[in-house]
Amino acid sequence: MKTKFKPRLYWLIHHGELLESTTEPISVRRAYVKQSKARNEVATRLRWMLPVKSPDLLPKSVIKADADWQKAYADRQKAVNENWKNIVKRHRAECPGCPFDYEKKTLIFPAL
Repeated sequence: MKTKFKPRLYWLIHHGELLESTTEPISVRRAYVKQSKARNEVATRLRWMLPVKSPDLLPKSVIKADADWQKAYADRQKAVNENWKNIVKRHRAECPGCPFDYEKKTLIFPAL
């Protein structure tokens, strides 16, 4: 049985966002940082990518906005998944030749 993912507030998941909720297990983001970020950035990024210890001490408006964002994000993901074939068709029409892997859902970059 698959366990349902539960978002959690973290500090510095992405360098431009001081506070945000996880959208997937944090281990996925950590692995991505290790694999894809500049070597001189990895240790600092991982060191400060920390769960918020006391979310109850954050302003209630921030917690509510985050909960609203999580619901909107989940609704968007559901809509995209339900309409993936139509989205792919539109993307192919508008961006011919784009090196996007539609199965892995990722952009493919040329080798160096």
